[in-house]
Amino acid sequence: MRTTRAILLPLLLLALSAITVKSQIIYSEDFENGTGGWQSSGVNSNWAWGIPNGTQINSAASGLRAWVTNLNGNYGPNQLSYLESPYFNFSGAGADPLFSSAIYYNTENNFDKCWLEVSVDSGATWTKVGSSGTGTNWYNDVNNDWWDGNSNAWLIADNFLSGTAGEPSVKVRFVFNSDAIIFFEGIGIDNINISAPIGDDVGIIAVNTPISGCGLSSAEQVNVTVRNFGSLAQSNFPLQYTVNGGPPTLEMFTATILPGDTANFTFTTTADLSTPGSYTINSRTLLPGDALAINDATSTTVVSIAAVTNFPFSEDFELFTLCGGSPCSANCTNAVANNWIQSTGDDIDWAINSGPTTSGGTGPNMDHDPGTANGKYIYTEASGCVNSHAAIISPCLDLSGLTAPFVEF
Repeated sequence: MRTTRAILLPLLLLALSAITVKSQIIYSEDFENGTGGWQSSGVNSNWAWGIPNGTQINSAASGLRAWVTNLNGNYGPNQLSYLESPYFNFSGAGADPLFSSAIYYNTENNFDKCWLEVSVDSGATWTKVGSSGTGTNWYNDVNNDWWDGNSNAWLIADNFLSGTAGEPSVKVRFVFNSDAIIFFEGIGIDNINISAPIGDDVGIIAVNTPISGCGLSSAEQVNVTVRNFGSLAQSNFPLQYTVNGGPPTLEMFTATILPGDTANFTFTTTADLSTPGSYTINSRTLLPGDALAINDATSTTVVSIAAVTNFPFSEDFELFTLCGGSPCSANCTNAVANNWIQSTGDDIDWAINSGPTTSGGTGPNMDHDPGTANGKYIYTEASGCVNSHAAIISPCLDLSGLTAPFVEF
C-alpha cells in the first residue's frame, strides 16, 4: 500500500514514486542516504552511486556520496547512458519549475558529452533542457549545447524545465555519450533541487570582474550578473559587494529585470587590489521580501600578481611538485610554483616529471637543467591524449624596460 505524508511548512506532498510540487516548495536530493529513486540505464553504462574515488572527481559536492559515471576511474567506450529521476507531479505548479544540480565534468573535449532531458509523458518522449547561454553554468559547449571538457571543480548548474508547469508525469534524465577512444573520469552529479518559482527572488550568479592578473590597480571595476529567479519583474533594489569581508559597498539596481532574465551591473565604486595577494569578492542582492536567501550571493577569488621586473628571468621547474602519473587525466593544478598557472580552459594539464616519460621512445630520459635523473621538467604525453589541448601560463613579466626581448627554451 502506498504511504503518503503531508508536511506543512510549506505544503509538500511526498509519495513513494512521485513528488507533488506546490508553490514555494523545494525538492532536494543530496544522495547521502541512497539513490533517491534515481536509476541508471542505457548502453555500456558506468553510472554508479557511492563515494567518488577518482583522481579528479574524488569527492561529492557535499557530504560523501554522489552519482558518477565511474566512482573509481575513467568511463568506458561507446557509451549512451542515462541517469533518470523518479516521477514529479507538477500539476499544482503555476509556472515552470527551476531545476538545479551540482555537476563535475571531465571528458574528452568535443567528443564525450553530457546533457539533461525532460519528459512530460512518463518517459515516452524526451526533449533537451535549455541551451548554452540560458540558465546558470548551463552547457559550456556553445556550439553543441552540452557539457564537455573539464570543469575542474563542482559547479551549480540550473535552468527552467520549460513546458512542465501543470504536468502530472514529469521525469528528467542526464544523458552521457562517449566515443570509442580517449577516456577521462566523466560526469559527477550531486545536490539536485527543484523549486517552483516564487514572486520575489533575485540573486547574483557571477562576479565577472575583476579577474586575476598582473599588477591589478587601486581602482578595479566590479561587474556582476544579476538573475531574476522569481515570477515577478523587479527593479530598484540594492546590491552590494565586499572585499575580504570588509565594509560593504552598496548601490541600487535601477533597471527592470524580467522573470528568468539576467543583467550585468557595474558598481561605480571601484575596488583597491593594488597590493599583490589573494582577494575574496562577495556580491549579493538585498531585495526586500526576497523569499529565498540561499541564491542571493556569489563569491569569487581574485589574485593580484606582482610582475617580474628583474631580468634575465629563468625557470628550471625544480620547485614544482612531481605530478602526472596518468598524464592524460592528472590534475596538476596545485603542482606548479613561482606563480605559474595551469590553464583551466584546456583539456589536460602539463605534467611535471623527472627521469623518463611514461611511454617509451617519445620523450627525454632526464631533464635539461641540471641534467640529472632527479631534475624536473614539464611535458605533455604523446601517447593516448589525442586531440587534447594543454596550456600552462607563465608569471607576469613586465617587459616595458626591455629592448627587443626574446624567449628561449
